Amino acid sequence: MAEKNSRTCDICNKQFANTSACRLHRVKSHRMVDDITDKRLFDRTSEKARLIYHCPNEKCLERAVKFEGMRNLRQHYVRVHTEKKHTCECGYRTALQKDFIYHQRVRCQLLKLQATDEPIIHHSDFA
Repeated sequence: MAEKNSRTCDICNKQFANTSACRLHRVKSHRMVDDITDKRLFDRTSEKARLIYHCPNEKCLERAVKFEGMRNLRQHYVRVHTEKKHTCECGYRTALQKDFIYHQRVRCQLLKLQATDEPIIHHSDFA
């Protein structure tokens, strides 16, 4: 019974459980387009059109920047145009908590110096 339902690709002799799987294989693997429905499958698997977004704030300095996704635009808007709620001891301010945590762990030189008990060495100490 399974033999009757299987379909074989006439190009590479690969077997499939059903006709739809075989057609999709022919379109994607061998680029064989036989009719309109195959053409739709081919178009769907080829490169998709991307939407381009711009910052809605008219005073934005990065207004000409093209954001390829709504997620990227949202991150830009929150980071640049919203209230900076998180403030580090060094004075750095950010809107997102994840940026604040990253700053404290990786970027903040003040916190790195406080973590070590070694005295701060200045260039003038070697003169």
